[in-house]
Amino acid sequence: MKRYKKSFNLLTIAIIFSIGLSGCNLMSLLYPQPTPIPVIPTPIPLTELTICLGYEPESLYPYRANSQAAQEVLQAVYDGPIDILNDGQVEPIILKRMPSLTDGSAFLTPVSV
Repeated sequence: MKRYKKSFNLLTIAIIFSIGLSGCNLMSLLYPQPTPIPVIPTPIPLTELTICLGYEPESLYPYRANSQAAQEVLQAVYDGPIDILNDGQVEPIILKRMPSLTDGSAFLTPVSV
């Protein structure tokens, strides 16, 4: 009986010792290695401009835009200093305010030609 108890105790100690050694990875505890993180580039979102027109303009050259369709496309693409609204009002876009003769922010200077 004593022999079985002694061998049972040795077997139990051996099992606990082997579990302890397999669970403790001593080399990785002493010299930890960084985990590589995969670098996935973020895709650049597509930018798309859709303009619904009755017909395609002949040219988008700014100085040759003589049709209404070409002027609408150029107004959407190029942001000028002012926008002209549907009711004829002028709205400043990149200007702080519209120059005016009444408040002195604009003036006329006669010159000889």
